[in-house]
Amino acid sequence: MLAFGQERAVKLSCWRLPVKANSLMLMNSQSAAASSLRMTPKQLLEQQGYAFIPSFCPDLEPTTAAAALGVPEQVDGLRLVQELSPTMSDLTTPNTYSGNFGLGTFPLHTDLAHWVMPPRYLMLRCAVGDPDASTQMLDSRSLVAAVGSNVLARCLTRPRRPMKRSFQLLPILQKLSERSQRLIRWDSIYLRPVNEYAQAVFRSIEEYLSCTQPISVILLREGDTLLLDNWRVLHGRSPVRYSASSRRINRIYMSTIK
Repeated sequence: MLAFGQERAVKLSCWRLPVKANSLMLMNSQSAAASSLRMTPKQLLEQQGYAFIPSFCPDLEPTTAAAALGVPEQVDGLRLVQELSPTMSDLTTPNTYSGNFGLGTFPLHTDLAHWVMPPRYLMLRCAVGDPDASTQMLDSRSLVAAVGSNVLARCLTRPRRPMKRSFQLLPILQKLSERSQRLIRWDSIYLRPVNEYAQAVFRSIEEYLSCTQPISVILLREGDTLLLDNWRVLHGRSPVRYSASSRRINRIYMSTIK
């Protein structure tokens, strides 16, 4: 297994390129029919907020695959590799999405939106696929354009429950000083509006999301990998048709993509 930050070049036969060199070239599956441009995962993330990599080195362990694509991030209180599988709501705790929605649709959201600084990226990697379940995504730039950047920046929220015995006020749209980046956070479960203005903005966001068609990606084959910019792209899950679904997706948060 590769150590995080390992500097030596490692040959991965499925890439036929050294992992160390930041030159892993991918075909963007969403635009391949329209363009023959070959792009790196980082370039795809910068362009559209996500990168889908079909059957990426399926024999690699999740942590090794993540280290080949960037820098995994150990988040306090969570396992480095989190296994996600469909679970009925009465079989898990209410502080999870499965506990709230069971086998139903997971609404579009930002992972750990109630944290002061949510993880920048996340990797979803298929261990066992289900052709009837998809990951759904929406580029938040369309939401910002529809609702307004100033409106979202003025909308203050708080976590559903205290974080470290206090409530931190968190804007929906947060401008960061580093390279003029911005972070959008949204979660209809774990964020609460702090005043009437925020309540009205929440309604506007929910109305927009309810009438917008997300992009769907099915992680079906072992090794199918989806990288998401968690500061930009909202994501969710389609309903799972069968309670006996064997779908298993490994999630790893990441601080950097190569």
